Amino acid sequence: MLKIVNNEIQIAEQFLQDFKKLAKAKLEFEKLEKKVKDEFKEKMEEYGIKKFDNELFTVTYVAPTTRQSIDTKKLKELHPRIAKKCTKTSDVKSSVRIKLKWYLTNKLTNIISREKGCIQ
Repeated sequence: MLKIVNNEIQIAEQFLQDFKKLAKAKLEFEKLEKKVKDEFKEKMEEYGIKKFDNELFTVTYVAPTTRQSIDTKKLKELHPRIAKKCTKTSDVKSSVRIKLKWYLTNKLTNIISREKGCIQ
């Protein structure tokens, strides 16, 4: 699948083809998932249903709410010593991020926009 040649990563052609198929399937799944979630949300709000449960999955309605957070940028500007005292350092595991190229991201954006009625 992956090889290192002259300190550069080379990807097997079959992997690229498989990845394209996977990316397409992911886009189709995300489109269907959004449609299903929107329909569940609409019906659960309309009928006051808080939870749906069957042998395959559970759907829980989460009502809108507000969230309070601290504006760390403003805190650092106004009270840098307090901000420093309250800052903690956490270890973060290594990972690999795979970002879809423009054409796939654009395709997903178009699908979502069509769902919202923005693109004819």
